[in-house]
Amino acid sequence: MQYKNEALNTPQARKRALYVLSLAVFTSLIGIGIVVPFLSVFAGDLGAAGFWIGAVFAAFSLSRTVAMPYFGNLSDRVEKKKILAVGLGAYAAISLGYIFVVSVEGLVFLRLLHGLSSAMVAPVAMAYLGELAAPGEEGQFMGMFQGVTMLGFGAGPLLGGIIYAQYGFNEAFYALTGFSALACFIIIALLPPMSSPGVPYQSQAVEEKKPILREYRTLLADYRILSVCVFSFIIEIAFISLLNFLPLFMVSISLGAAESGIAISLAIILSGILQSVFGRIANGAHRVYLIIGGGTLFGVGFLLLPFSSSFLFVLGICICIALGLFFTTPAMNVYLVDVGHEFGMGTTMGVYSTLRGCGDIVGPLLAGALLDVIGVAQMYSVMGMFCLAGTVIFIILFQGGKKKKREKQMHHEKA
Repeated sequence: MQYKNEALNTPQARKRALYVLSLAVFTSLIGIGIVVPFLSVFAGDLGAAGFWIGAVFAAFSLSRTVAMPYFGNLSDRVEKKKILAVGLGAYAAISLGYIFVVSVEGLVFLRLLHGLSSAMVAPVAMAYLGELAAPGEEGQFMGMFQGVTMLGFGAGPLLGGIIYAQYGFNEAFYALTGFSALACFIIIALLPPMSSPGVPYQSQAVEEKKPILREYRTLLADYRILSVCVFSFIIEIAFISLLNFLPLFMVSISLGAAESGIAISLAIILSGILQSVFGRIANGAHRVYLIIGGGTLFGVGFLLLPFSSSFLFVLGICICIALGLFFTTPAMNVYLVDVGHEFGMGTTMGVYSTLRGCGDIVGPLLAGALLDVIGVAQMYSVMGMFCLAGTVIFIILFQGGKKKKREKQMHHEKA
């Protein structure tokens, strides 16, 4: 594969670009995670009740989810480095607004803007990596990137809790601004522009300029992207419920809420390390079994959680769920890259990120409703059944779509 940007035509150069992009995203996610431990407290200090605290969290996911397909599709036509730099720069600038916000409504509006700027980063970064990876490198590149992403996501809340406890709200928001600005600088100064390789989708996506909704329908008709997106949506509903409601469960079994943060952070960091080291395992034809195995681990972990009575038990379950992430994430990313080469990398990553983001919106609402009706422990039992059902649905969609594609090819060959 030859890149129009000759600076990326060697394995060493592509790895340097991978390291630079991973460092930038890692840095930005540390900043994003800094506000996680105390944002609900901050909203409460502004006078937010339960509904408005939920709105603060939902606002970020809502604007991000709506905007990701647009920016993902745009990145198939506009230089990806520029979009990443603008997104991270806007994120840093908007972060300063937290220091001056004085009302709950203002905080919700700020979160909407933050979600919008975040939408310019995740799908575009994945699209950049999808085009950067040469054949056979997809699993390794995506595995390392996702691993670093999880390390940043896991480290941010720990750092944020320390800064907030020692110094307070404003200093934590300054740290958020600083990390976001540093990530923007890394992109501008060190990341090579991605002049995409001449793969078939480029002429289709750019020259034909199909209506965007038609592109999405065509994309979701592919059995690989459909099965991965549906599976990811269902799993995300369960995973986000773990992040948001585990402190309540810990209190229900006479453990400190702070211990839930330790368990989640350690599990996410473990998954990140494993994915960074073993990302290449998803390059083989067995990747479908990795997704099935990971989905099963998710289901078993959530089903066992209501029986927990100690911190070590909860930690073990969180590690089980982390292993599910380790198996599923690199395998799904390789399928996304394969489809992206056919339909447009940015468009593919944007659609995937949007459907996953819908899980971030539905998850807290569904978990909260179940919490009111059946309690926190049984809520996790339902989430376990969701995960197992999602795994079965993935098998049906993937194998059924694969069979139809094979039959269609045989029909064309006979014709």
